[in-house]
Amino acid sequence: MKKPTLITCIFLFFIAPHAFAERWICQDSSFGNWSNILVIATSDLKAEIGTIKVAGTEYTTSYGVNGFDRRWNFGLNEKGLFDYAFVITPAGTGKYFSFLGNTSVAPSSIMHCKLKKKRKRK
Repeated sequence: MKKPTLITCIFLFFIAPHAFAERWICQDSSFGNWSNILVIATSDLKAEIGTIKVAGTEYTTSYGVNGFDRRWNFGLNEKGLFDYAFVITPAGTGKYFSFLGNTSVAPSSIMHCKLKKKRKRK
């Protein structure tokens, strides 16, 4: 996946339309009625950008499909690298990664996700 420049991220956030192609909802457990949603992840119609909504904050992300996994990268740092990632596997396992100060990274949070809405990509 290409690394977007800071200018590209600013453009995508302020100019690009926020129509989504996919909307995933994630909760702590696979049990329950999906009333306690922790994360909402969306991808745009061109599968290039997305959003992550968590704890009342919305992040604009770089989005892509890596193999079978969907991946949202965000928190672009001064080195042009992303500090965070959220990955959803085909089985619906959501994994949150923080790369801050780590040489070896394991997911710091694992959730259960399901596809809520899907629109046809152009």
